[in-house]
Amino acid sequence: SKVGEGMAFAAEAKTSVAEYYSNLKALPTNNSQAGLSAPTNYARYDYIQELRVGTVDGAIPGTITITFDILQLGGNNLLQLIPSTASGDQVTWTCIAPADFGVEDSKLPPSCRGGG
Repeated sequence: SKVGEGMAFAAEAKTSVAEYYSNLKALPTNNSQAGLSAPTNYARYDYIQELRVGTVDGAIPGTITITFDILQLGGNNLLQLIPSTASGDQVTWTCIAPADFGVEDSKLPPSCRGGG
């Protein structure tokens, strides 16, 4: 799926956030800290308008927010990967569609259905 293809960029961002956490025991608050391109630089790829690491709309640091550029999604084009450091040494992730403007459940990749 087009959303699934966009998730490939999220995998890179997840690795960058995890490496930042491994080195500094803190989560990055922006793309630069995570060692990623500026959020809007991802617009040059198909299906993505923006990939932003940080505290978008009050999200916790390290949250990856993807804004998709997929006509079929309409205005419901956001997906977030929420980090957790509860295990101590590694970052675990929960994929969610935000209540406001989130990708519809039926269009989520399987890895994101049910908060996975």
